[in-house]
Amino acid sequence: MLRGIYTAASNMETSMQKMNLFAQNVANSQTTGYKKKTYAVHSFEDVLVDMSDGRTKAPLAQGSYIDDAGVKQSQGTLKTTGGALDLAIMGEKAYFQFEVKPPRDAQGNVDLNAPKRYTISRNGHFLLNDKNELVNINGDYVLDINDKRIVLTDQPLNQGAQRTQSQASMNDSAIEIDRFGRIYDRREKGAANARPVRAQIKMVEWTDEPTQADDRSQVFELLKKYGVDMPTDNRLMQALQPNPAVNANPTNESPFLIKQGYLESSNVDIVNEMVMLMMTSKDYDMSQKVIAAEDKILDKSINEMGRMQ
Repeated sequence: MLRGIYTAASNMETSMQKMNLFAQNVANSQTTGYKKKTYAVHSFEDVLVDMSDGRTKAPLAQGSYIDDAGVKQSQGTLKTTGGALDLAIMGEKAYFQFEVKPPRDAQGNVDLNAPKRYTISRNGHFLLNDKNELVNINGDYVLDINDKRIVLTDQPLNQGAQRTQSQASMNDSAIEIDRFGRIYDRREKGAANARPVRAQIKMVEWTDEPTQADDRSQVFELLKKYGVDMPTDNRLMQALQPNPAVNANPTNESPFLIKQGYLESSNVDIVNEMVMLMMTSKDYDMSQKVIAAEDKILDKSINEMGRMQ
């Protein structure tokens, strides 16, 4: 009898976590570069088998619960924008890397002593800030392959025999970005392999299994501002964090391609998510009714046992 209550209660908890994921997916269906959040539900028997070799994957309990959560890495559709600093990634598991802008102290000054933090995203809507640095809409800095911030100023100015760097931003119409993330100035003529590369955007790969090549000195985060609204459940939050990323070095056989003038839509099927959300809500209601019925039976059993004595 109590087992029925425990089973229904665990199913309610699972349903709430699933609804949280579905709600995130629906809310971010229009977020550029957003990837659908997925889950895996295990029953008590499955968990018992998983723990037989001594590994602990999740708390032991009756019923079922979300044991694993992840991200669906399938390609989203591309939409044309025509923007010189709008970039779409073609290829699964490839991401842009950013240096998170430093926080400010209580007086509003930038805390230059704060440790550097990094994040990844497939949202390629970029712009130039007042220092001509390439940033995303949150002000986080796009990094080059040398882990430096990308600065795009206009062409150097000729002052006699000396050339000084212009303080003006590079005009959007002059910015050309090839499929490997190399940035050129359209006004510079010549063969592609002979033109100077102003910068090259760093790409990282989401790895399912850590390898010896992983850059473990970097900490990658999926933050709320990138459309990844983490559940409050700590186990789910940890499972949604990406493993350390590795450089995806562009070659002719590169696992990714970059398209300038496009943005990637989310890979969420909103109709399917809404259907799953409603079905999960019904499961939650059903579990509530099971608990209420079990409670009545338990109450009746206790009262009748008392009268028999």
